[in-house]
Amino acid sequence: MKDLLRPVTLFAVILLALAIGCAPVKTQELIGTYRGKLPAGEEMLELLPGGDCVQEIHLKDGKTYSARGHWRYDMENRYLHLDGTRIPLNGFGEMNPDIARVPEGGTGSLPIKKRLFGGIEIGASEDVMLRKMRDKEPKKR
Repeated sequence: MKDLLRPVTLFAVILLALAIGCAPVKTQELIGTYRGKLPAGEEMLELLPGGDCVQEIHLKDGKTYSARGHWRYDMENRYLHLDGTRIPLNGFGEMNPDIARVPEGGTGSLPIKKRLFGGIEIGASEDVMLRKMRDKEPKKR
């Protein structure tokens, strides 16, 4: 009987993990700070309550670009829509030579997904992948 319980338990744990990973992300869960690597640096995106966002791009050559914009979440299709942010990469996964300019209107629509063992990711590939940083617990005094 013990030999039968192990595979059944393992299967149940895997099934539960998959169900959690496939559950849609709620809008409130998106609020927080995300970080990702770029070919020539790194990007930070902070999604604030109320739909505002702050973006910082730090390049290895010492240049820093920032932008303040807006975000909205399409929970049905699981896409994050950004307005007023910089576009760090071109369509080929290379740095955007026009990164200094903040385009008018919508600047990005990126898929949202939950990671299998927790956490949230924004992006379609490793080239454009922002991972949510863990929320820090307030220090107890």
